[in-house]
Amino acid sequence: MTVYLDFNVSSNQGEGKSPPEEMATISRILGFSGLGFADFSQTQTGNYQKLRETLSNLPLKAYSRVNLNFDSVTKNNKMLNRVRRSVDIVAVECLNRRVAVWAARNTEVDLLHFPEIKMYKQVDKSLVGLIYNSENAVEISIRPILLTKGLTRANTLGILRKTAETVLREHAALVLTSDAHTKFELRSPRGLVALGTLLEISYEKAIEAVSKNPLKILERRSDSN
Repeated sequence: MTVYLDFNVSSNQGEGKSPPEEMATISRILGFSGLGFADFSQTQTGNYQKLRETLSNLPLKAYSRVNLNFDSVTKNNKMLNRVRRSVDIVAVECLNRRVAVWAARNTEVDLLHFPEIKMYKQVDKSLVGLIYNSENAVEISIRPILLTKGLTRANTLGILRKTAETVLREHAALVLTSDAHTKFELRSPRGLVALGTLLEISYEKAIEAVSKNPLKILERRSDSN
């Protein structure tokens, strides 16, 4: 049985609008075995225990995720040292090239996340080579596709296609996520895979991006603890 994971959802415990119970219940019905909740603030670490208790009562496996979003390598590194042992998934928002290179090299980082479409343009052969060596992964979220239309959507698809092509050509890991902020933005594993194929990702690689690759991140983190 294939285990499907969506590593990026936000509930009303963070920046989202739907309760985690609704997000989890719907995702389980859709076919997911686990969700990564990006509700964990990089600064308010005192709330982690309460959030974990909430997530532990959900009808599927819930993982804690924090997004490091400083535009400074020094600040990101300091925060990484502070939160790494407290959460399951650490993603770095690649706000500039310096941060992206640092994240790509860092074995303590799990995902390189690009909060704006234009930021995906940083993904080139040299960056992906660093990602491959560090065994972390590039995250492609499908939310920007769903929230745009017309020429903006066409441009979005073009940038994401190029990103996916570069990552896969260099044999690095790719993770597809919904980045859902409400229960209405959730997609099934099949839906994520279908959107992945729109980016000219093969069906097999799209399946890996919502199953094998996120699982490898969890296994790697488990082995390092």
